Amino acid sequence: MNTPLSEAQYQSALAGETPALLRVYGHHGGYAGTTANPSKGRDELWVRALDMPGRGSMNFVYSTVHLGKDGVTVIDPGWPSRKDIQTSTFDPLDTFLRERGRSIEEVTTVIATHAHPDHIGAAGPLAELTGARLVVGVEENKSIEIARKGKDAANANEHYAVNPREVGAPEGVLEPMLEEVRQVRDHWYLPKQTPDILINDGDKLTDLGLSEDFPLEAVHTPGHTDGHLSFVDREQKILIAADHIMPIIFPGLGLSVGMLGGNPISQYMEAMHRLREFDGYTVIPGHGYCFTDLRTRRYETAEHVMKRAREVRAILSDDPQQSVWEIASKVTWSLGWEGMLKSRMLVSGIRQIIMYREIVERGELETWERNFE
Repeated sequence: MNTPLSEAQYQSALAGETPALLRVYGHHGGYAGTTANPSKGRDELWVRALDMPGRGSMNFVYSTVHLGKDGVTVIDPGWPSRKDIQTSTFDPLDTFLRERGRSIEEVTTVIATHAHPDHIGAAGPLAELTGARLVVGVEENKSIEIARKGKDAANANEHYAVNPREVGAPEGVLEPMLEEVRQVRDHWYLPKQTPDILINDGDKLTDLGLSEDFPLEAVHTPGHTDGHLSFVDREQKILIAADHIMPIIFPGLGLSVGMLGGNPISQYMEAMHRLREFDGYTVIPGHGYCFTDLRTRRYETAEHVMKRAREVRAILSDDPQQSVWEIASKVTWSLGWEGMLKSRMLVSGIRQIIMYREIVERGELETWERNFE
């Protein structure tokens, strides 16, 4: 089991409650793991848990805030209310900053790790309000541009689109669910403006003219979305992982607003293996609680993915010509197959079976097992 950075945050997350503020480091140096006597020094890193629609550890999202001598950097500013962003987002952030001798006017950089509403939702409006630079990953911005072109463009670019006939589904079962998926695609939360800075894997924010006292480096960690970014601070040994790896749940995969190509599960496992460089770092996830011992959670997460791949491999070994629908009916689902047939998650589940079948046919599982043995 990974080790929580803060026992209080850990207990709140397990109870499904919104955790209190967490100071990761501050003026006095070292990891605080507490909100007691917050420092008003010029270099602090805080984690704010922001409420969002959801249940359990998914009823809040973490926003990371750095207070530096040159300004304030906000990573993933949260899911704003469509009716009142001032009350839901701006006022709480300003209150938090003023309690630490700063203000919302000092926000100079807004970073979005990926294009989901709980992470990027308030990014555009916050940058517009404060005049801050909006920073988005190059690959994720490509997904955003696809989404902006509308449902038809997004569907046309979907290599793993679920076609009822091609997957072997009985007539009339998937069609209503697919139509529902198309209807609910509402990308209201995407930034209206063009990002000021687009970053690539390996880019250092200090080289791009951003905060010199917050030396983050971008790490492309695709899978959850095609352009998902994590960030590392090599000096403080911190990994801001967003939704790539979390301590309580496993992330959904292949959830880009616009697909760019490639197998998201394959990309995810490659990125998970790559993170071994940061096994000694403290992890700030998008949900759950901050933790250490990244290696343990990497292996747990990889095993979760490999277990499904092994299951698909075993089913295919009996009959390699089985349809995706037949495979899906035989794998293990938390809801059971009958439950899945009634679930809104069925389309997503079928998509992942398409991906897993491709992975098994390519022999990728064997590589994964070597990487995580």
